[in-house]
Amino acid sequence: MASKYHIDGVGLAVAMLASLAHSPAFADEANATKCSETYIRGQTLRNEHRLIEARETLRACVQSGCKVFVVRDCAAWLDQVQSSLPSVVPAAVDGDGNDLGQVKVSVDGKVLLERLDGRSVDVDPGPHTFVFEGPDAMRVEKQVIVAEGEKGKRIAVLFAKASIPATSGDSGEREKPPSSGTEMGPWKTAGLVTAGVGVVVAGIGGFFGLRAISKKNEANCDASSTCPTPDAATTLEDAQKAGNLATIFLVSGGVLTAGGITLFLLSPARAIRAVPTVGKDAWTMTIEGNW
Repeated sequence: MASKYHIDGVGLAVAMLASLAHSPAFADEANATKCSETYIRGQTLRNEHRLIEARETLRACVQSGCKVFVVRDCAAWLDQVQSSLPSVVPAAVDGDGNDLGQVKVSVDGKVLLERLDGRSVDVDPGPHTFVFEGPDAMRVEKQVIVAEGEKGKRIAVLFAKASIPATSGDSGEREKPPSSGTEMGPWKTAGLVTAGVGVVVAGIGGFFGLRAISKKNEANCDASSTCPTPDAATTLEDAQKAGNLATIFLVSGGVLTAGGITLFLLSPARAIRAVPTVGKDAWTMTIEGNW
């Protein structure tokens, strides 16, 4: 019995030593896997311009436990992300121009700040929807495009005061300010807006036209559309699509611009009003309006 106990004890000791010998290897392997994962994910997030997530991931792989080239690359990418990461300074003012602090700010559905304090906050580059929620359930939404590398971009909104009620000494109607003589009627305003939209649409057409020319030159195909490589043929197809879009936008923009200008020139400056006049022997209708 003593001999058997001795053998079992030796076997147990050997097993424990083997386990201890393999533990550092397992730890090294797990750490290497983590370093590799953060190394790859950091690159992916940086290329997708998800810079805030990329910054946190790269910080994790900049550690002494990772291989030298991993630490070196992650540190270099982290510096690039830090310099490219834009920041914004949300602000809100009332009708008198006073800064408001008790305002919560959300970006793309996520809370960014519980209150405003004038400090800048890092955000990812690109288009964002900022929502400002002020006192008395007031809410202002603003669409903003934040450029990569832009620092301290001020994003301010106005919380206008409610209209002041009439006092007991008022007659109930406020005197309208005298006309300046420069106000435009609704049709002239519509004409200006239509013409403006036409100019924008034509500008988009010009952009696609330039793109079509660039793509066609890049394809380097001959006059019969024979291209030297399949990639060149694909590029030529892109040029043709861009050219079609350019035509559509240019024609649409021209029509809108011409229509808007015509509407502006021919429409009355103020709303037209029909005033009936009843005489002793006749009934007439007078049309009033400024052209």
